[in-house]
Amino acid sequence: MAMMISVQMNRQNSIDSSIQEVSDALGIAFTRKAMPRDHEYDFTLRIDDLPSPHGFSIKILDEYLAWRIELAFDDFSAPLLQLMQDRFGSRRDGIQSFLDLAKAKNDQIEFLINGAEILKGSSDAWKEVILRLKKSYFSAESEFPALASALLDFMCLILYLLVKDVEWGEEEFPEGKAEGDVSLVTINKYERSRYNRALCLKFYGFKCRGCGDLLEEKYGPMGIGVIHVHHIVPVSQMGNSYRLNPIKDLVPLCPNCHNIVHRKNPPIEISELRLSSGYKE
Repeated sequence: MAMMISVQMNRQNSIDSSIQEVSDALGIAFTRKAMPRDHEYDFTLRIDDLPSPHGFSIKILDEYLAWRIELAFDDFSAPLLQLMQDRFGSRRDGIQSFLDLAKAKNDQIEFLINGAEILKGSSDAWKEVILRLKKSYFSAESEFPALASALLDFMCLILYLLVKDVEWGEEEFPEGKAEGDVSLVTINKYERSRYNRALCLKFYGFKCRGCGDLLEEKYGPMGIGVIHVHHIVPVSQMGNSYRLNPIKDLVPLCPNCHNIVHRKNPPIEISELRLSSGYKE
């Protein structure tokens, strides 16, 4: 019995660590609650700044060698659905990019509006939104990284329809400064740069795309997670209507390479940077 309790606690701690990884990447706090189901590891998440009954919850189901994530809207979430529909009107291309990435990384994904695929739906008012995602894993070592990866993909699809368009400044923002923020109904602030950065690094990893350095290999524990994310299209060239794609428009660079590419205006192309550094993928 004691061993069983220990295994359960270790598994719950691993689940919490996976959730915290996504929370840290996006700058969003979640509250986890067990679901009244037979399976002890099924649970729901809520964004702390989005109180019931005007938002949504995220159901996470622990299936056989797979995680399934589903979206569940509250009873009084009509204003939120209207906001998402308004955002979608100018963001079809971005949603397509996020869906393509999610489909490549997960076993199953459905994003339906009033019963039709989101990119094929009509202009009718959004009354039913279904988002489901399933990701398999095949070893104990990959189980919880799979949960973090799937949850990040899921949340980025939702957040893309919650943040408003960015008003770009005249100069490129330095590392760590927000690209833009939004006040959403009762939500406080989301910085779009946080989930753009998170998706970029989830796709490319933390290795510099300019010289190939992985700073944790170079500096040990102090280098873990140290990386800059570079705008391939300079922020100074982005108008208010520019829709940033975190896979095509962002690239991870070490601080040295990031400094080098900005030695010229416009910035040095990544291909030219690699010629200088001698890095080949």
